[in-house]
Amino acid sequence: ESRFLGGDAFSWLDLRLFHTLVRFDPVYVVYFKTNVKRIQDFPNLLGFVRDVYQNVEPVRRSVNIEHIKMHYYTSHPTLNHYGIIPASNGPDLTVPAGRGDAVAFFEK
Repeated sequence: ESRFLGGDAFSWLDLRLFHTLVRFDPVYVVYFKTNVKRIQDFPNLLGFVRDVYQNVEPVRRSVNIEHIKMHYYTSHPTLNHYGIIPASNGPDLTVPAGRGDAVAFFEK
């Protein structure tokens, strides 16, 4: 019913959720074996991630999926002996979020 966790304003909680969700499909699904369902399988969560990525410029600039994958897949040798980094970057975050006009929410 609301665009964000705490209502209509983007908050610290939304930022924390975004940073977890943006890593989920490209890293957690494979690396931590959380592969029953992906964020891509949940339209509302995927819409949230795309919405924030597309409309909060500082957040978008802070997301570097290649760096995120490199860090996770190479920094724990006991989990990934050979440092293999999967090719997938998760869902395309540039596809329209499908959550209506965001301008009013992000101008606050």
